[in-house]
Amino acid sequence: MNPSLHFYVNPRKDREYIKKYFPVFEKIFGKGKFKEMVKKHGEKIDLKILKKEMVKIESEWRKVEKRFFKVTGEKFGKWRRKIYFCHVSSTYICGGGYEYPTIIVFPFSKHVNPLQTIMHELLHLHVVEDVKKLGLKPKNWIEFSKIAVAFMSREIAKEFNLPVLFPNSKIERKFKMIKEKHKNKLKTGWNEKLGLIEKFIK
Repeated sequence: MNPSLHFYVNPRKDREYIKKYFPVFEKIFGKGKFKEMVKKHGEKIDLKILKKEMVKIESEWRKVEKRFFKVTGEKFGKWRRKIYFCHVSSTYICGGGYEYPTIIVFPFSKHVNPLQTIMHELLHLHVVEDVKKLGLKPKNWIEFSKIAVAFMSREIAKEFNLPVLFPNSKIERKFKMIKEKHKNKLKTGWNEKLGLIEKFIK
């Protein structure tokens, strides 16, 4: 049986994200770019508007949910839970994130589609499960997970209109190096690919 995604809003958690993640976003995107993001998206969002967006996003997600979990389960291995959670957030302004077993989606982002964000972040949850299952110990979790999800996104891109996203050019360069240097090895199964990525990331 395929998993399902439970949607919710949580204003208290949204307030926590400002303190917890804004400094992280600033480091990832740089002060200038992050300042622009705050300027665009930093205004307080009414809870009714947020709930309305959640209903709209959930309705769109239900159209592809079964197929997404089926295809990804076949390509990358079984999902470990029956239910995952989607926090539709008013403050996670970078677009999306995750705190296993929850994904976080900012529905008002101008640079990324909420449906694509859901898929992208769910792939991150799958990587979390894979690492635990395989006993991997990546030295740089952010680079490892971003590159792993990039390979996953590439495999299902056409079927789900899913872009391959990178937070910065450094991680994108490493992805391309692995793709070009290890073409033959990357033809193996998904677990073997993860092992290869782990060895490459220092």
